[in-house]
Amino acid sequence: MLSRVADTIFWMYRYLERAENNARFLDVNFNLVLDLPAGMTEQWEPLVIATGGLDRYVNEYQGFRKKDVIQFIGFDEKNPNSIYSCMRNA
Repeated sequence: MLSRVADTIFWMYRYLERAENNARFLDVNFNLVLDLPAGMTEQWEPLVIATGGLDRYVNEYQGFRKKDVIQFIGFDEKNPNSIYSCMRNA
């Protein structure tokens, strides 16, 4: 196998693995919310911190609402660690 091909396969897998991990983070956190009292937002901030996008998130969004965090981690084109960006790069 050419090293160029091996390198491409390696990075493709890394991006897919990152997208899968972010999806799992969202899934677990979303299920956790079902057991908490309505209106609690404290559980979304650690998720943004764990994915490494706190600075970028704070610059673009106000507060840590569920809708905003899901948008940021799942679909934000400007976030290089979002699921969308990882899939596009893979």
